[in-house]
Amino acid sequence: MRCRRIVRGVLPGFTAALLLLRISLGDESEENQMRVRRTVRSGGEQHVRTAIAVTVAVAAGLALAACGSDDSAKSKAGDSAGASEAAAAAQAFVKPFLETPTQITVTESLPGLPETGKTFVWVSCDTSLCRDIAGGAKEAAETVGWNYKNLTFKLADPASLVAALNQALDLSPAAVGFTALPEAVWSTVLPAYQKAGVQLVPAVVGPVKLNETVPANIFGDESQNTQAKLLANYTISDSKGTAEGLLVRVPDLVTLKAFDAGVEEAYKACDTCELSSVDVGLAQVAAGQVNGVITSELQRNPGIKYVILPSSDFAQGLSSALQTAGLNDIRILAVGSTEQDLQDVMDGRATGFVPFSAKYAGWLAVDSALRKSAGVPFPEGYGQIPMQLFVKENTAEPFSSYEEPADFRAQFEKLWKLK
Repeated sequence: MRCRRIVRGVLPGFTAALLLLRISLGDESEENQMRVRRTVRSGGEQHVRTAIAVTVAVAAGLALAACGSDDSAKSKAGDSAGASEAAAAAQAFVKPFLETPTQITVTESLPGLPETGKTFVWVSCDTSLCRDIAGGAKEAAETVGWNYKNLTFKLADPASLVAALNQALDLSPAAVGFTALPEAVWSTVLPAYQKAGVQLVPAVVGPVKLNETVPANIFGDESQNTQAKLLANYTISDSKGTAEGLLVRVPDLVTLKAFDAGVEEAYKACDTCELSSVDVGLAQVAAGQVNGVITSELQRNPGIKYVILPSSDFAQGLSSALQTAGLNDIRILAVGSTEQDLQDVMDGRATGFVPFSAKYAGWLAVDSALRKSAGVPFPEGYGQIPMQLFVKENTAEPFSSYEEPADFRAQFEKLWKLK
């Protein structure tokens, strides 16, 4: 075991995360102020008293001295073997995600041609990502011969989502899809939807309790967890099993719990790696203070070489901020991507991004409505979308919209008996 370890904090999330981050923009309440918390592995309760602090310091000195004893050679040999094993396992996890997906995440065909003339309503939030998902849903609904209706709500006003969902029932829909806000916000509409026999299709909303009215969750916790493990395992593989990473957390956002847990699970499997975390509040996100928080944390802990973020929105300008602070060897990885993010990867200013396939999510939402309408059971793991990690080795040019597999529309149409 290594002499110095930082405890991985364990929690009890499109790309999704970006959607929920914007809910509280401008919220300056005390409860949303920045909370920075690092945890350290210890065998007992810590007290901030001078006498005990001295005792701990002495004990730490003795432990470090022991590490320098003759037994250290055996420890280093064991660590080397463990690091190699951890790196190999991480590389095996990452490798499939470096390739461009060729198959959609659903394989079961509908029993027959879908009934035409039904109505699909999408309730879209006021961000470009929400609008991109809505665009995919519109394409899919019209492809299958359904009527498409669009309503909107404001992320900063959760009550506007509830109002829009109630309004959607007046359009006599077969299904109503929406994005961004957690179940606690919209659960009050469930009785009305159950009574009307209308399906709700949540997308990128965090954990959801599935039932007859909500039989599927598009890009739920499992997808968030996989994205997190992908980024974390890349740091372990890239470091040859000796990664020292920093996880940036926003505890107030329920959608990120699965993401945080995924990173922590990956690092827990690597005994020769170290993970620390820094927590930021929504007020700090809104004020653009995240880069400063990360920079300060890295300056306090110079051993950290990897920063893992749940949203690429955090990373905007981070590489420049780090370079200004003289931190030129930090590797940045995040979910979501812009053209500039990918250009940074190509230029070596960032390490890797997992883009979000918004249009695909819209098509999958309509697929769920078709399956529900046809009485087809949902396969295990339904709701995931294709994932790909872009690093310098596989990024040929920057792009603004990730739409893979390239023929995903045709593959859905084949499942729907349209081809």
